Amino acid sequence: MRAPRGLVALRRLSGFTVSVAITAIISVAAIPTLITALGAVTWAQIGVAQTFVQFAAIFVGFGWGATGPALVASTGLRRRHALFIESVRSRLILALIVAPVTFGILTIMLRGDALIAGLGTIAYLLPALGGTWYYAGAAKPARLLLQNTLPTTLGTIAGIIAAHVTNQAWSFLLLQAIGSLVAAICDTTYIWRHTHRDADGTEPRSTRTVLASQKHAVITSSTSSLYVTLPVIAINWFLGEGPALATYLIADRMFRFASIAFLPVQQFFQGWVPEVPAEFARRARVATVAGIAIGAIGGACIAFLSPVVAPILSPGASEIDVSLSVSGPLGIAFVGIGTTAVVGYACLVAVGRTRALAVSTVVGALVGAPLILLAAWAGSLFFVACAVAVSEICVAGYQLLALRSSLRSGATLAVSDDAVAPLQPPIPRSEESDV
Repeated sequence: MRAPRGLVALRRLSGFTVSVAITAIISVAAIPTLITALGAVTWAQIGVAQTFVQFAAIFVGFGWGATGPALVASTGLRRRHALFIESVRSRLILALIVAPVTFGILTIMLRGDALIAGLGTIAYLLPALGGTWYYAGAAKPARLLLQNTLPTTLGTIAGIIAAHVTNQAWSFLLLQAIGSLVAAICDTTYIWRHTHRDADGTEPRSTRTVLASQKHAVITSSTSSLYVTLPVIAINWFLGEGPALATYLIADRMFRFASIAFLPVQQFFQGWVPEVPAEFARRARVATVAGIAIGAIGGACIAFLSPVVAPILSPGASEIDVSLSVSGPLGIAFVGIGTTAVVGYACLVAVGRTRALAVSTVVGALVGAPLILLAAWAGSLFFVACAVAVSEICVAGYQLLALRSSLRSGATLAVSDDAVAPLQPPIPRSEESDV
């Protein structure tokens, strides 16, 4: 007997929340422990490496993290094997190209510290080869937890312990890299075996064709990440590895933790909105209101809790002082993040409006990037944070207009002929724990 649809949806949302909660807790705990073990300056180096490499990882993931869940959810079960093979092959080729370039640039950014640059490149590029996006689209939160979250988390915990034992940043990054590698292998092995059983003989497309089909997704991911990543890089460039960089990194981490906390909401709506084609318009409106409301709540928490939490996260580092002038604009920016996470990735992607998604982020980058650089050059963290907020609000506004246009024109879901909605078929007994 099938469980009520609402109960299944609640289980799915809570399942994704477990992985996000574990990741967030470990990430938050890592900040004070690493600052204590390595010092604020060395921790800031790791923060710069993580921020820059995660931006570079977008060109390895090539948009699958953004549009992959909706793509998997709207692809027939028997064709997911070809979809996954296309993704793995393309991302491996991209990784071989992106890794050496990232290493070279990061070495320059870290003033010649090749060891940290090399390990940081490996540790933070490897997650782009994983399958978190597949689990979200296939509604398998339990598999996400077992195959990806646990190996990654154990690697981070081991790295924190190693940092305290050795007082060396490289030991932390090395064990993080090992955890990320194990997670990527577990993801690939499980998804390969799971999809291979249902393969229908469809041949994977050529790498060139696959990458061309992802062009709007990667433009969206790269440009939206640009005005979040650029502040750290610009402050590091113009102001150096001093108190201003460490202060903004703490505020930035609070902003990112809130984004991580929002991820289960995004993952849920990515599967829920296109689940029943006849109800798309109503579900899109509900999801939009929910995204804005939850974004506003999260933004308020960022604004008012960051100044309180920052001293706790940076024990002994009196030079780190996150004020409301920095956290306030970032809180406003998060309202835009919550809106675009749902409107863009759950609604516009479902109706094939990935071009509108890409254009919106390009608009945000064109508006925000010059403002961020100018503010960093002037040495004002307040104006840097305001520039990020302006970027996010511009993106959200554009996407809301695009969604309204789609709903008024009666847009239909962009699904394949044999697509199966995630909750439509009976749930196999062997897979019940994954829902």
